[in-house]
Amino acid sequence: MGRAEEVAGVGPMLAGLFRRVPLYVASVNPQEELDFLICQRGWRNWFAGWYGNPPFPKEQALVAIAVKEQIDCCELLLIGDSLGDREAAEKAGSHVWIREKGNLPGVWKNGKDLAEKLSKVLAEA
Repeated sequence: MGRAEEVAGVGPMLAGLFRRVPLYVASVNPQEELDFLICQRGWRNWFAGWYGNPPFPKEQALVAIAVKEQIDCCELLLIGDSLGDREAAEKAGSHVWIREKGNLPGVWKNGKDLAEKLSKVLAEA
């Protein structure tokens, strides 16, 4: 995550979205590293919380977020980019949108595409 380039359009999308819904990060990066990366990217104020692994595998992070928000896991949407993200969401009973890349079929391609899809879902809510 620290060395990875930001997906085109995700920064502006997050900047506009964080005031509308609580956003969280569930990462495979260890918590201490994730703390540093969130601050380094200037995302600290955009997220209601973030969960690194260790100590939180993504499935457990989703459950912790649902408890914190006082909702069921089925009301969460995990936006990810791997089969591991899909598996974690399925185990937790959450929705998941995977980024299309390489031979991995998905729901979204870039930040602009993701923002458009999220706007439609939020408008319907």
